[in-house]
Amino acid sequence: TVEAGGGAQPSSEHFTNLLACEWRRLEARGEAKGGRGRGWVFLEDEDSHIGHVSVPKPVYAALRCAPLVVRVSLPEQARVRLLLDDYVAGHADGPAAGEWLARMEESVRKLTKRLGAARVGEVVAAMRAGDFSAVAVAMLHYYDKLYDAHLANHGGTGSGGGSRAGRLVEVAPADPAAAFDADELAGLVLRRVREAEKAEEAEEAEAEEAGRAGVVPGGCEGVIAGSGVDWGAVVLIGALA
Repeated sequence: TVEAGGGAQPSSEHFTNLLACEWRRLEARGEAKGGRGRGWVFLEDEDSHIGHVSVPKPVYAALRCAPLVVRVSLPEQARVRLLLDDYVAGHADGPAAGEWLARMEESVRKLTKRLGAARVGEVVAAMRAGDFSAVAVAMLHYYDKLYDAHLANHGGTGSGGGSRAGRLVEVAPADPAAAFDADELAGLVLRRVREAEKAEEAEEAEAEEAGRAGVVPGGCEGVIAGSGVDWGAVVLIGALA
């Protein structure tokens, strides 16, 4: 829905409608299964905005209160290749390459206050020279610091306070030197989800045996009751660190 590489984006209103339709489709699939199983939905751990598009506030609030956060860790080389495939391929050598490059340069220059004029100049020079791998590495080093904060705090965006409500689990390929395998990584994510479910069930059984009621994490009480998003149906794929 929201295209990579500076492509056209829908309006925030249209994006909200598309998201609502997709969510209803997933609910219908769960209803068709008779409500069996947890029914996890995997969402990227996004900011409150994706490009120029706003994430609906109830959905973003539910993301910050998700019970499980999966952080996917990949080697830098694999991450750079993914970025080049998503943001550069088909654009840098396409018919509108000049316009695309101008948009990318504009985006980098917006980081001048954070990176400094000298560093931005180096990145822009690498971009104009076609060294997009160097550009990708520079952006990863900058954004990883923000991702780390966004992943851990309650409010997100890299500057929020408090602690994230959900359980954080780590996922990484068995052999970091091997070629990126999306199917293998998906299998590892699902395995960690099942492990987290078992741990949660054990904790709930222990609490029930001790006569303790389940505690909703601070700041998430109204989200669970009023967001319209199933509390137990959101998993986040964190920064590819």
